[in-house]
Amino acid sequence: MLNKYPLVIISVLLLCLFIQCKSSQDNISLTITGPCDDALFDSLHKRLTPYIKSKSITDSEIVVNFKFKDDCCQEFGGRYTINQDSLIFAFKQTNNESCSCICWYRYKLKITDFTAPVKYVIVRASH
Repeated sequence: MLNKYPLVIISVLLLCLFIQCKSSQDNISLTITGPCDDALFDSLHKRLTPYIKSKSITDSEIVVNFKFKDDCCQEFGGRYTINQDSLIFAFKQTNNESCSCICWYRYKLKITDFTAPVKYVIVRASH
């Protein structure tokens, strides 16, 4: 009999690939941008530590591409605050599921209609 867990994990990951995560703030879009790459043997990077790949800040829009590793099968959302000239985006798990594998999550964060001038963007896990 075939082990069904890898097929379930692959199905969930493919479904999540095109799902846009919900946020409680209407002007946030958090979209997963790639498949969940295996990170089981990556001992160099810490879990839930975001690594910013690129960012763009204009007067009307902030776009940040970042990645982090954690248990597979999770979904994430987040909120932001603005402190002086820094926008701080905190993400957290929004479902109650995780699998026994570890993977890299890649996201595109897009924020529009923010209320104050922003020079810096900080992405962090919410604890």
